[in-house]
Amino acid sequence: MAKSSDKAGDAPATAPAGRKNPAGLLLSLMIGILSAAFFALPTALLLATGMVPTLVAWIVDRNRDSHALMSVGSLNLAGLLPSLLALWTDGHSFRIATRIMSDPYTWLFAFGAAGVGWALVLGLPKVVETAMTFRNEAEIARLKNRQAALVEEWGPEVAGKPAVAE
Repeated sequence: MAKSSDKAGDAPATAPAGRKNPAGLLLSLMIGILSAAFFALPTALLLATGMVPTLVAWIVDRNRDSHALMSVGSLNLAGLLPSLLALWTDGHSFRIATRIMSDPYTWLFAFGAAGVGWALVLGLPKVVETAMTFRNEAEIARLKNRQAALVEEWGPEVAGKPAVAE
C-alpha cells in the first residue's frame, strides 16, 4: 500500500499521460531514417526531399494540442506516394530516383498535398466557427419564436412579466 501512495505523490512530477517524450521521438525518427538509408537509400532520398513540408510543420508548430503535424504529414506522404510507388515498381535505383525527383509533378503533388494540409489546419477552424455561429443563431431565433408562442398562449406571466390589469 505504501508504494501506491508514493507513486501517487510522484504523479505531478512525471509527464502527463498521452504526451510523448520529444527526445525519444527524435531518437526513434533518426533510427528509422538511418535504417531506411542503409537498406533503401533511393527511397530514403526521395522521402527526405519530399517530406520537407512535414519537417517544417514539425519545427513551426510546437503546440502539442495542434494537429498540424498529423494533417500536413499525412497529406504530404499521400502526395508523395505515387512517386514512391513508381520508384519501387520501376527498379528502385538512384537513376530512377533522380528521374522521379526531376519531374515537376512529383513536387507539385507532394508539396501541393502538404499545402492542402496547411489549408485544413489554418482554415477549417474558421469554417467550423462560422457554421456553429449560424446554427446557434438559428437555434436562438427558434427559441424566441417558441417563447413568443408560449407567451401568446399562456400570457405574459410565463415570461416572468407581471400580468396587465384588466
